[in-house]
Amino acid sequence: ADGAPTADGAAPAPAEPEPEEMKFKRGELVEARFKGRDAFLPAVVKEVSRDGKGGFVYDLEYEDIEEGDQKALDVKQAEKLASGANATYTARLSTQVKLEKAAKNISEEVTKLAAKAYRRRALELHPDRVGETDETVKRFEAFQVASAILKDPSH
Repeated sequence: ADGAPTADGAAPAPAEPEPEEMKFKRGELVEARFKGRDAFLPAVVKEVSRDGKGGFVYDLEYEDIEEGDQKALDVKQAEKLASGANATYTARLSTQVKLEKAAKNISEEVTKLAAKAYRRRALELHPDRVGETDETVKRFEAFQVASAILKDPSH
């Protein structure tokens, strides 16, 4: 029983957990949550094994749930999970759409402000308004070149 091979060389049978350490014994009637649901249902302990962390794993057979009922409960649980996932997805999508609209509006406003500032500065520098000299023409041409570079999306 110490894990060593038996006299005939066969591997030893898995050790049965110590009954005094277990909360429940094989064959005992217990109440447990079926697949983590809220309601507790009667079940019979079929197997008890160690979980590798110093605790026990209990394999249960539920008495009041037939195979068809288990599938129906699984469908209800799946519908509940799908509904929650759909609500989360819808909320995230709604937030994303709102952020994209806000970004687009901000971009349009910045473009309008830049165009307004360009027109104002072009009027301030235009040779017809400030007097046409070689210096004012060169300054206005430099302004037009700089504006064209700023407007070009490839830069």
